Amino acid sequence: MKKSLQLVLEFVLFAVVSAAFGACGGGGSSQPPPPQGITVSVSPQWGGLTLSQTQVFTATVLNDSQNLGVTWSATGGSLSSNTSNPTTFTAPGTAGVYTITATSNADNTKSASATIGITNLAGIYSWRGMEGDTTRQGVNSKEYALMTANVTSATFGKLFSCPVDEYVSAEPLYLANLMISGKMHNVVFVATENDSLYAFDADTNTAPCTPLWQRSLVPAGESAVTASNISNKSAGSVIGITGTPVIDPVSGTLYVVAETVNAGSYIHRLYAITITTGANSVSPRVIAASVPGSGSGGNGTTLSFDPLRSFQRPGLLLLNGNVYIAWGSNDDTPTYHGWIMAYTASNLQQMAAISVTPDGSASHGLEGGVWMTGAAPSADSSGNIYISVGNGTFDDTTNAVPPVAPNDDFGDSVLKLTGVLAISDFFTPTNQATLDADDLDVGSSGVVLLPDLAGSSPTRLMFCGGKDGYIYLMNRDSLGEFRSSNSGVVQYFKLSADTTRSGFRSTPAFFSNTLYGAGKNDPLMAVRFNPATRQLATTPSFISNEHYASHGTTPSVSAQGATNAIVWTIDYGHSNAILRAYDATNLTKLYDSSQQGSRDTAGAPASFSVPTVANGKVYVGTQTELDVYGFLPN
Repeated sequence: MKKSLQLVLEFVLFAVVSAAFGACGGGGSSQPPPPQGITVSVSPQWGGLTLSQTQVFTATVLNDSQNLGVTWSATGGSLSSNTSNPTTFTAPGTAGVYTITATSNADNTKSASATIGITNLAGIYSWRGMEGDTTRQGVNSKEYALMTANVTSATFGKLFSCPVDEYVSAEPLYLANLMISGKMHNVVFVATENDSLYAFDADTNTAPCTPLWQRSLVPAGESAVTASNISNKSAGSVIGITGTPVIDPVSGTLYVVAETVNAGSYIHRLYAITITTGANSVSPRVIAASVPGSGSGGNGTTLSFDPLRSFQRPGLLLLNGNVYIAWGSNDDTPTYHGWIMAYTASNLQQMAAISVTPDGSASHGLEGGVWMTGAAPSADSSGNIYISVGNGTFDDTTNAVPPVAPNDDFGDSVLKLTGVLAISDFFTPTNQATLDADDLDVGSSGVVLLPDLAGSSPTRLMFCGGKDGYIYLMNRDSLGEFRSSNSGVVQYFKLSADTTRSGFRSTPAFFSNTLYGAGKNDPLMAVRFNPATRQLATTPSFISNEHYASHGTTPSVSAQGATNAIVWTIDYGHSNAILRAYDATNLTKLYDSSQQGSRDTAGAPASFSVPTVANGKVYVGTQTELDVYGFLPN
């Protein structure tokens, strides 16, 4: 018994001593404490990817003396390795916001994450046209990377520039996941006034920036038109491609109109370009047209398209297999008429052509140009086409539809057209003669179609702005024609405060029942629309601190569905273009490229330019370059 007690006491003593020895670091099974001061960071921290696109992520771990590295995880998609550093993330097949996290193996309480927006946006195919949208609302609702919380001067800025050979008047267009030369690219397409087309990788920059392909649309022996030839002051020193092209992603074709001169003869051609190579998919078509009419510049019975005086500023429309093209004037130089033409997309055969003032004659030579500050014609799901017309003769005062010659001229009007370009309805302000005399075009803004409404009529609305600063809200099923006190329209009111005849030389955007716009000398304004009353508020809910002096601004809106909406503008009233971003809910400014010193300076501005927003980046065309903005490196 005494011996047993002694053995127990010896065992207890041994255990106590062993425990004490281990606590002092002399052995035992206890784990050492984690290293002190471990920190983890991940690069890039923000970004945007298309479906199945890849991105390399690198983790940096400080004070990891044993080099234990990190373990990666992701809330979606896949990783090339959970332990290798760097690792490659492959985006999932579902759009959304995803998180990639690196956790320290030396201290699993320390980690860092990157937030990546995965978009299913297929492309911006036309002027303010997401995936073929022809409402011209100016919204990319599939932008998952750019958010109100991460578009700041610390995180967002100019990434790179791609030089081009002349003004970029046309909006840059974007296509996701395009195979060029055996490699997948997101591609931005740029057209210049020197009749050049460029296809650039939309995400990466070489030094210098090198196009995937480049194409001149000036045939041998010809040249782009100089401004001095036609007294044009609107588009720089050269006039070549001004109207924004349109892309058919199904056939892989980009349609564009280029203007050239050959020994004093002026030529407009419609091209169908293969988007992967820049080559012609069919032979170009020289544009010509004639219609019955006694209008000025004709022979008394026939009015013919004048390629010298016609300026192809509006963007192109692709609708039901046809390409629609509109023309205004070269800086109001007489004598001109507004034209609209339709060509079959597959073979570029002319399908229809009209002049909006075939019998018009005005002593000051202003004859209904269709220019819309670069906006493309809008179209609804029924195949109706909508345009606005500048100053010129108006004489359909009896409201005949279809109009009957010679009272078939529609200066300062908004037109509804069928697919074969027959006029099926119109609106003309009561004071049209005054607008014409005072150079206050109704057609200084494009036409924006609102989402269809439920309930009683009117359920299909649209609006445009005029150079007198008025906004006209119209019923698409009954535009209003020519009536006293504009009684045929749903609503009209003056929004722009400008008094120098330039109110709206821009096209507002429309998102979440709000109009966003700025006329000349105006701030950016957010104007609410009430679906119940079918009325716009006549005063803004919010305005920006900045004013847009040159011609106002034509905004674009990015959003994640109905949330995280950002209004993007270009201010071209300065020596350099200024890109700005505003929170759409209250017009709080999020970002301003002019306030970052030289870091984010854009090129010299091109009038009426529109920002293109896609996949976490914003593309800005200028006089000399394409500027690309996005998330800055960590």
